[in-house]
Amino acid sequence: MSQKIIEYTLDTLTPQNPDASCPAAVTGCALVPGPGPTTLGTYPQALDFGGSGQLISTLPIPKLNTTKFCIRIVFKIDNTVTARQTLTESNALPFSIYLTCIMHEAVRSSRVAMKSGW
Repeated sequence: MSQKIIEYTLDTLTPQNPDASCPAAVTGCALVPGPGPTTLGTYPQALDFGGSGQLISTLPIPKLNTTKFCIRIVFKIDNTVTARQTLTESNALPFSIYLTCIMHEAVRSSRVAMKSGW
């Protein structure tokens, strides 16, 4: 049975789960108009991480299944990607989802460490 661990909508500078668990610390971000309707829901507001914004959260380690997990993320690219830009990553669940630039086009890439870390 699956269980949501983190369910942030990123429509506030103080994100947390709907039940107020797992609050996150946000730095260097601005609240902006969101992407609106997406396949994952409608988001009228969003966080703009700019070049240095961060969101840091502590995952509840005992609730994690490190062998089977799913990550869903909605993002919008509104500037040229010239270097790697991390969208989300974790050490507790060893994965990273990031953007890179290949032949002047943004490419979404991901990495999952299968056994012992990065």
